[in-house]
Amino acid sequence: LPVARFGSFDSTAGCSPYSITFRNTSVGNVNNYYWDFDDGTAFQTSKDSSVSHTYTSNILDTFNVKLTTQNSCGIDSLIIPVVVAPNTISAQVTTYGNDLYGCAPHTVNFVNNTTGALTSLWNFGDGTGENLPGNILNVPHTYTIPGIYQVSINFDNGCSKAIDTQTVNIYPPAEAAFTVIDSTNNIFCFGDTVRLKITKQTGDYNYLYWGDDNLFYSPPVAAHYYDSLGVYTIKLIADRINSVGTVCSDTATAIIGIAEKPVVGITP
Repeated sequence: LPVARFGSFDSTAGCSPYSITFRNTSVGNVNNYYWDFDDGTAFQTSKDSSVSHTYTSNILDTFNVKLTTQNSCGIDSLIIPVVVAPNTISAQVTTYGNDLYGCAPHTVNFVNNTTGALTSLWNFGDGTGENLPGNILNVPHTYTIPGIYQVSINFDNGCSKAIDTQTVNIYPPAEAAFTVIDSTNNIFCFGDTVRLKITKQTGDYNYLYWGDDNLFYSPPVAAHYYDSLGVYTIKLIADRINSVGTVCSDTATAIIGIAEKPVVGITP
C-alpha cells in the first residue's frame, strides 16, 4: 500500500497572500499524487517532487491541504491544516442596548464583531484584563465599583494590529434600610401605632409603602396606624436618577402583623 507523507518547508501559518512549499515524502511506489489545496484548486501529478501554492484570504481562515497517493495496491491520504491571516483587521466591539451605563454592581456584555484577528487583549479599565481569541463573540465583565472606565481591546493576527475602545459609566447604587421598633417579632395589637426607624434612604426619591395602599415620601422616622387586622408587607424604595435616565433602585422590606388585643378576664 502507498503511504502519503508530506510536510512544509515553511510555517503552516502566514499572512495573505501567503506562498507555501510542500515537500512530498510519500513512500510505496506511488503512481499518482492528487493535491487538493482546499481553496478550489487541485491537480494531479505522477511526480513526488515538492509543490508550491499561494493562498489569498480577506478573513482569518484555515485551509486543509490534502495529499492523496495511489498505486495498484490502494490509496492513502494525509491532511495538514494551513492558517492564513488577512493583512487587515476590522475592529468592531459593541454592546447590547444601554449596557455601557448601569448601577454597581453592573455587568457589561461586549459583542465582538471584529474580523481578521487571531488574538485579542481586553483591558477593562478597572485593573483587570483577559487574553482571548480574536473571534470570540461575547465577552461579559462585571464592574463592582462606581466610576468611569476606559475599555481598550487590542487585536492582532501576526500580520497587523487594530484597537477598539469603549467608555463604561458605573453609578453608585441607591440604598434603603429600616428597622421596625417597639414590637415583639413584628407583631402589633390592633390600635397600636407601627413605628419604623429608617437607617438608609439615599435615593433622590424615597417611597414608603405600608402595605395597605398608603404611600408616603419617607421621613427619617415613620409611623402608621392600620385600621384592620392582617399581615402587611412594608416596603421602603430608594430611587436615584442618573444621567441618560438610568435609575439605581434599592428596596428594603419587612412583614408585620396586626392582631386582636388579648382579652383579660377576672376570675372570681
